Amino acid sequence: MTEDKKHKTDVTCRILWIDDHIRHYGEYVRRLQEMGCDVKTASNKLEAIELASSSNFDLYLVDLRLPKDSGIEITRALRHISSNTNICILSSYLHLDEWQSDLRRVRFNYTPLDKDIPPPDSPAFSVFANKLKELARQTRFVQDHEESERAISADIDPFNISFRSYMNLPAQTKKRYRETAYRKALPYIESAFNSGKVWVLFCGDSRTPAMSASTLQDIPNSRDVAQIAFDKDRAPFQFSAPMGVDDLTPNSCQGTSGAAGYPTITLQFSDSEPRRVHFDTGAPITFFSFEYLNEVHDLSEYTFDITASRGRQKFDCIKEELNLKMLCQISGKVKMVVVDALIVKDWDNSPFRVSCDPKCKSGREVGKLTCRNRQCGLLGRDIMYRNNISISLNHKGAGTQISTVRKKPQ
Repeated sequence: MTEDKKHKTDVTCRILWIDDHIRHYGEYVRRLQEMGCDVKTASNKLEAIELASSSNFDLYLVDLRLPKDSGIEITRALRHISSNTNICILSSYLHLDEWQSDLRRVRFNYTPLDKDIPPPDSPAFSVFANKLKELARQTRFVQDHEESERAISADIDPFNISFRSYMNLPAQTKKRYRETAYRKALPYIESAFNSGKVWVLFCGDSRTPAMSASTLQDIPNSRDVAQIAFDKDRAPFQFSAPMGVDDLTPNSCQGTSGAAGYPTITLQFSDSEPRRVHFDTGAPITFFSFEYLNEVHDLSEYTFDITASRGRQKFDCIKEELNLKMLCQISGKVKMVVVDALIVKDWDNSPFRVSCDPKCKSGREVGKLTCRNRQCGLLGRDIMYRNNISISLNHKGAGTQISTVRKKPQ
């Protein structure tokens, strides 16, 4: 039996290869297929997402430098589709400072690989192929391990898990335990919501909430939740009532009623560039993108997900209190503000994103459907009450004016 035929009998290695010049790698793809790899190809982000959403892969092989979306942006999108699939970033530019800086902000594991691939007919190509196969094998191992954990978790009462054990679990296992906890505590969750509560925390007991809140602003941050769980030495499970958030224009940033579009407020996160963010008094609290903040702002080391929904659309979020700079768009003056925010995971698939209208003055970023001014979040009206400020639209449409509200003497 030849070496090639022997490899054809191996367990299939499923690879998605994304490169804008993928047509130039036809011989490489064919050689990998001869060596037992099932290779699908994509030349851009949309093709990659479509393939990743419709098929399971053991490895994503992504070119770093693409003309519209960088490989880093594509890998972030792929990571939302599959949290377990190994990612290999392929490039000849890994040594450049601009890419090193971007790669340092990536918050998930990846394998960098030089794009100087040996010719497919050379013996050295087997080294490259075996590297890909090993990365794919690791993915299958993780998937098999999670299947085993899923079977085990079905027999464990989530309310009996210790805090330390829970903290050491993978994110997907935590989510499964949270789903089980929700089913077990559902009658008591609904009872709390019917009595006017908007948030409940269960910790060690499926019948009695350890804590509850009547407003979104009163939900404690992750650090406070961690302290409760630590004291009880039990896993914390948080649930929120369906949220009523009235967007001015729920489908497009331009609006359907002839409005010029959403008003914006300029914020600065840490040392990042100032960013305009949609502001809507219909939102009772501020919502931020977890993915954006993960890049530009230091979040708490404790991040306990809250199971929430807006209407029928569910999402996971965490509660944080952030100190940010707010810039007046008229005067340019800077004010430090405290923002209570629900930080929403998988923002681009959440109920708070809006698509970008072709007439949007802010301009849609190439390859992205979410409006530029909604990519990092949606500011709610509570920012005014919390910081004793008023926010008004300039009568000439030049921007939003920020002013301090003078308190009346007692």
